[in-house]
Amino acid sequence: MFLLYYVYMDELTRLQQYYGDGARGERLVLASYFRRLNRREIPEAFPPEVAMPSPYLDYYRSAYIQLMGYSLVCRSWVRPLAEFIGSRKVLEIMSGTGALAKALRDEGTDIIATDDYSWKATFAGQWTKVEKRSALSAIKKYGKSVDFIIMSWPYLDDMALKSLEKMRTVNPDCRLIYIGEPMGGCNADNSFFAGAVLDEADSALDNVRKAYPRWYSFNDTIFLYK
Repeated sequence: MFLLYYVYMDELTRLQQYYGDGARGERLVLASYFRRLNRREIPEAFPPEVAMPSPYLDYYRSAYIQLMGYSLVCRSWVRPLAEFIGSRKVLEIMSGTGALAKALRDEGTDIIATDDYSWKATFAGQWTKVEKRSALSAIKKYGKSVDFIIMSWPYLDDMALKSLEKMRTVNPDCRLIYIGEPMGGCNADNSFFAGAVLDEADSALDNVRKAYPRWYSFNDTIFLYK
């Protein structure tokens, strides 16, 4: 963790020699947020600089992915998501660092976080307890006893569809909370989006989507599938 912090700060210092503090002083803003994240502090929200082009942004995003994962996890959208979930139970597959699970647990959500650690080299560490278990194995073990499965930023292969189909087989009443880019983006494959069916309650997530931040040039959002 500390090695990642110092490498990141060294890179910002090098970039500063070429770009100063950026057109909007974004170097100072991004560095400040990174320090907080490095202390395992989940922010209330992210600054608008994450959605603006900057010579610092690509490196900041790479460092953030190592530290937390691909989604910008903050309380402004996790809180309404937790309110939507309420007392119902959740299984998260492909949890990565567990940052989202940690944020949801802080809001009182009953969530089981799992990951097969196949991308272990991508991440610097865990934010909370994450059980080592593949997506399909996790759904087989816990799917019958949960109301929602969260799948965030699945890889560009057929595992997203396989997970959706496994959920339907194990527990037809369960719903999938998908976090990532839509068809044609950098998540899942076309077969997943062709097979996914939007749940009638999806509109209840409108306030979550509205609060959900995105990196510059990315289009990830949140959907409820059945």
